[in-house]
Amino acid sequence: MSVRRTAVLLVLLGLAACDGRGLGTAADGGDGITLEPDLSPEFQSCDRCVEHCVCTLAGRCGMLPPKDYCADFSTFGRWIGGHIAVDGVNRILVTDSPCEQLVRVDASGRITVVAGGKTQWMGFRNLPGNSVDAAGFSGLSGISIGPKGEIYIAEAGLIRVIEGALIRVLAGTVMPGFQDGPALQAGFGRPPDLALGASGEVYVADDSRIRVVKDDQVTTLAGTREPGYVDGPAELARFGTPVGVAIVGDAMYVSDNQTIRKLEGGQVTTMAGQDKSGDLFRDGPAVDARFHGAQGLALRLGELLVADSENGRIRALDLATQTVRTVAGSGVARDGPLASAGFLYPVDVTVDHDGQIYVMDSGCIRVIRP
Repeated sequence: MSVRRTAVLLVLLGLAACDGRGLGTAADGGDGITLEPDLSPEFQSCDRCVEHCVCTLAGRCGMLPPKDYCADFSTFGRWIGGHIAVDGVNRILVTDSPCEQLVRVDASGRITVVAGGKTQWMGFRNLPGNSVDAAGFSGLSGISIGPKGEIYIAEAGLIRVIEGALIRVLAGTVMPGFQDGPALQAGFGRPPDLALGASGEVYVADDSRIRVVKDDQVTTLAGTREPGYVDGPAELARFGTPVGVAIVGDAMYVSDNQTIRKLEGGQVTTMAGQDKSGDLFRDGPAVDARFHGAQGLALRLGELLVADSENGRIRALDLATQTVRTVAGSGVARDGPLASAGFLYPVDVTVDHDGQIYVMDSGCIRVIRP
């Protein structure tokens, strides 16, 4: 475990032990368990943030959940973690991994459980009829939204898709593995992220490989069984720990620990960062930039946003000028102006249709208003 991550966890454990306000109560949201946002003093409501600032929309930044918070829905809601996406009407969806549930967050920060989460249903559950209401999840991670509002979800061994009130397996089985072939016979490990292509194909980061689900087949596009950092032809290239994927035109960008890699035209190249020790934070020309724990990716106005977890910042790679800058993050976790605000441990990032940036931080959803 990294020094930063260890330090964050120690602080969080202290907060969890010392905070006496409890976890609050649920509010009736009509279609699930809904809870109001709860903010620690250093993390403030988005009502106070108009532009050039960072605010906290939902969750409890820095609070570790109690052991039984998933079992008791009446106390759920003050901590949220997982991957994040925005649908066609700017609704935020989160794969709340600790509770194996999909939740929706509205503009006021209210959290509603959409599917999963019931402890007796944790683990894969796809009943006859494929009703979302009866679905259970296992190893919930990446999420992506399709053009018609479909919700694609990565789980341990599986890729599933929610269409309206129904859920189905798109590819994989309940037994994790790394088998290419017919989609419903193929195997995945524990894929951390996925992204949709223009023709409906689903690209998946899976262990040290990049896979694709297309025309009911699963194929490995790049990477091998052996991890590493090797550029070149896709079938010979190696990835270390690919955890974030984003599609930009005909290219796929992959966050791979301290680097941003690109797969295009059957070739893998390193676009930014370096797999070297030493300085782990540096802006400037992409070839000289440094990341530490690059994770979630998202495109905004020609820039590839990067959740730089260990550095506690959101970075941006300008795809035209090949330069890296810091969008927000000062190394100190708090809300406020872009220059002084910071993040605890950002793991994912997404952009809504108005250009606002949403960040999945440790226990909460933060908003960057550029």
